[in-house]
Amino acid sequence: MADGRVVVDFVEEVSWSPADVFRTHDPTLAPQRLFTLRGAGQAKLPDFNPQYDVFRRVLTLLASIEHPLRAELAVDGTVLSLSVPHVGRVIALFPAEGGWVSVHVSSCASPLRLRRGSMLLAPLEAALRAKTPLIVSTTDDHEIVAVQEGTHTQGVRRHALTGADVIPTLTIVTPERAQELFDAMLQQSCPIPSGFEDCIPFLLPDNGCWARAERMCDLLGASQVEAGKLWVFGGLKTRTENRSDCRAEWIYHVAPVVRVDTGEADLLVLDPSVFCSVQTTEAWLEALGDTRAVCQLTDRTVYFQTEPDDGIEERPGKMSADLKELLAWLLCRSIEKGAPPYARCRPCPNDRSGGPVEPFEDPRI
Repeated sequence: MADGRVVVDFVEEVSWSPADVFRTHDPTLAPQRLFTLRGAGQAKLPDFNPQYDVFRRVLTLLASIEHPLRAELAVDGTVLSLSVPHVGRVIALFPAEGGWVSVHVSSCASPLRLRRGSMLLAPLEAALRAKTPLIVSTTDDHEIVAVQEGTHTQGVRRHALTGADVIPTLTIVTPERAQELFDAMLQQSCPIPSGFEDCIPFLLPDNGCWARAERMCDLLGASQVEAGKLWVFGGLKTRTENRSDCRAEWIYHVAPVVRVDTGEADLLVLDPSVFCSVQTTEAWLEALGDTRAVCQLTDRTVYFQTEPDDGIEERPGKMSADLKELLAWLLCRSIEKGAPPYARCRPCPNDRSGGPVEPFEDPRI
């Protein structure tokens, strides 16, 4: 920045009252617009901005889970923009087209990217070799802009049921009941700008599939339906109306599955981040765009994994913290690019009701 500074820090204290004081120029309310960063000290929201409610929600969410934020600050400490960094391990680095390096970070299902020759490549390579965690800041389009040391708690390995052993544990439902359950999941989607406790950020397809799947399994269990999880690993890409470029890419993805009463061991996938209705496993995998992808069916106790047979279980409170982080990211996107879905993208782009899904074209930015 020509003036001011960019900081990656933790929110220590938020000073404002719950009342909405952000749409007024009243100088007596200025102290209620302050918040404290652990290393950078006191910062503030500007005197007037229509997005104040969203800024406030982002700061409160990140403070509650002690997750870092990246903030652009003016010289007087006024916030100009906020974003949510990734905290995790570098698990792979690959050369990509157009002079890019594809960077895979454990805590982000979307591949990140970095210009070849960037000074940030060296610390990423060092972290990959040492298996040390990093705080990785990116643009909304997943380009890495900053890297620094971080801390990351390793989860506990989970020896779960997999493959055919999972099928007998799943509750059998009718296709109609499966669609009813799908529709019930959609009712839990996070509204913008508020959100609610443990809402599901379906409008953020980029990341957090594991937390979405866990929350959906919780809700299905509350409806007396035992679900499994279908994981897929590869160079995944799909259409979406919830990104401004109308596409999403992943290195791994997961969604809940239920068993249907067809007389066979048939499964249906509940994945509102990709589809607008319940789908067969074949249709779901086709929409993810990688015919060489590796799949694994597990019971619901696997919370997170970046490759098959590498699952960890949920730590107490981890799902709720992950959902809050994802909601903060979604709100930051809504500040920068408006709230999804985006009008330029086709609604329900993977739905087959309008005919066969066209081959996916992968334009490079």
